[in-house]
Amino acid sequence: SPLLHGQVTSSLLGGTVSPCLHFGLLAACGLLEAGALHTSASGFEQSNSVWSPHLAAGGRAAVEFELSPRWTVRAQAELLVRVVRIILTVDEQQAWLSAPLFGGLGLVAVAAF
Repeated sequence: SPLLHGQVTSSLLGGTVSPCLHFGLLAACGLLEAGALHTSASGFEQSNSVWSPHLAAGGRAAVEFELSPRWTVRAQAELLVRVVRIILTVDEQQAWLSAPLFGGLGLVAVAAF
């Protein structure tokens, strides 16, 4: 199989807009991500580099704990839906398909200046 004899690397360059509503310790945010996925292949008969659009929308739920007037800790979970799905092919065979949903969990330290 040609998929066994090469390497594919990718990186995402983009940004997120995330307006939030706060309800005491809780926060709810809308998310809109936009950017570009850069993918490079090497070791295949046809190795090249491409840029693909990245666009996703979703939401974030968070709970915030104020440690002091200056420091807050936020625990958060987010889930996004890809508006643009990406298919990577190697020698005309599908090598990867972006998942329709993705998300994450995080712990954030926030400082007020």
